[in-house]
Order: sequence, then structure tokens, then C-alpha cells
Amino acid sequence: RDSTGDESFKKIIADVTKTFEDKLSSIEEKYTLLLSSQAAALEEKYSQMLNSQMAAMEAKYKTLMVSQEATMNARVDALMDVIERKDKSLSFMDQEIGEIKGSLKHMGLENRSTKNCMYEMRQKQVDLEDRSKRQNLLFFGIDETEDESGTQCE
Repeated sequence: RDSTGDESFKKIIADVTKTFEDKLSSIEEKYTLLLSSQAAALEEKYSQMLNSQMAAMEAKYKTLMVSQEATMNARVDALMDVIERKDKSLSFMDQEIGEIKGSLKHMGLENRSTKNCMYEMRQKQVDLEDRSKRQNLLFFGIDETEDESGTQCE
């Protein structure tokens, strides 16, 4: 082999290597662009799926919250009805208690009046008994007597 042949062979190899490297670089750039575009497309697709799922979850959450709010409002309304009925019942009971207190006060006054009347009747009975005894003694002609306590009666 001669040296020009070697050099032309080296030049051909260098040219082929340069062409191969250029094509490899071009392929790498295209592959990088393809991967970037696929990555962007996947990212967009997953972003859309995620947004869609989030919107569906928010809708379910809102529906659940509205349902729970309606249930709680119904429970609160039922409890308010019970409280209102109990309040009316307590008001009626307070009124009844007031009437009973008034009746008891009236009964106490009547009882006191009855006791006073009975005391007066006992006093009158004792007085009548004493008069009756005196009348009987006078009827039998006795003017003065000593009662059991030792005092003189006329």
C-alpha cells in the first residue's frame, strides 16, 4: 500500500465517521424532540385526566355536602319542633303550677279561717258550758261555787 492510499482511506473513514456522527446527532435531536413532544402530550393528557377527576370529585363532594346539609337541616328542624313542643308543654305546666299555687294559697286562707272559726266555736262552747253550769247552779239555788282550779265562780 502506498501512503496516498492510506491517506485517502483515512479521509474516507473520516468523512464516513463525520457523516455517521452528523446523522447520529440528527437522530438524537429528532429523538429528543420526539420524546419532548410525547412527554408534553402525556403531561397534557394526564393533566386533563387529573382535572377531569378533580372536577368529578368536587361535584361528588358538593353533592354529598348538600345532602348532608339537607339531612342536618331536617334534624335541626325536628329538634326545634321537639323543643317548641316541650316549651309549650312547660309553659302550660308553669300555668298549671301557678293555678295550683293560687289554689293552695286560697286553701291555706280557708284553712286558717276554718281554724279561727273552730277556735271561736270552742270558746263559745266553753262559754256556753260555763253559763249552763251557772244557770243550773242558780236553778238549784247555789249562788257561788269553786271550780276545780280553786277560783270562785258567781
